[in-house]
Amino acid sequence: MSGDCSRPLKEDRTYFAADYSAKLKEETQAMRNVKIDMEKCTRCRECIEVCPEEVFELVDGIPVHAHKEKCLECDLCINICPEDAISVVTQ
Repeated sequence: MSGDCSRPLKEDRTYFAADYSAKLKEETQAMRNVKIDMEKCTRCRECIEVCPEEVFELVDGIPVHAHKEKCLECDLCINICPEDAISVVTQ
């Protein structure tokens, strides 16, 4: 027989790949935490300004990684921090 109707269509594989990618990102975020060393932080707000997803908030003048679920893991905040106060901690 020349055709197998039980094989998934290309669209189904694409959906599966997107679904897998979303699940993988969710699992990675659960293990990856942005940490701000408050002893080094000068409250310059560079991390807040550079973040494309606005994951940081100011709480009493202190930057806080408040919206972890929106983080793209682009590391722009880490790279822009002039005091190297931002790091990633994996669990």
